[in-house]
Amino acid sequence: MVGIAGFTMMSGNLILTAVLNAKVRDYTPLDKVGHFQGIRMIFFVLIPMVIGPFIGARVIYNAQLSYLDLGVLKPVPTPNIFIASAIVVLFVMIPLLIVFKKEAAQKEIKE
Repeated sequence: MVGIAGFTMMSGNLILTAVLNAKVRDYTPLDKVGHFQGIRMIFFVLIPMVIGPFIGARVIYNAQLSYLDLGVLKPVPTPNIFIASAIVVLFVMIPLLIVFKKEAAQKEIKE
């Protein structure tokens, strides 16, 4: 079951990443393609790697469960981590929906 869930999660992640990368390339000016690759890396790698652990640490900060790992007491992630990730996904989806809605409106105008 864990393998199936992991496969499903990673498939969705990879599909979403491919779609978003394609959208970024669609909106990138042809003469500035190389300049925007670094900026894209900031938004797809740097920001999630900084914000993600911060959010996760804040969510499990008050966890009542803990375990001892190599002499360090660590909190056990609670199910609230899934609620927090769903909230983050909702915030990410808002700009995406705006972009897709504007694109659909532009296609209707051209037709």
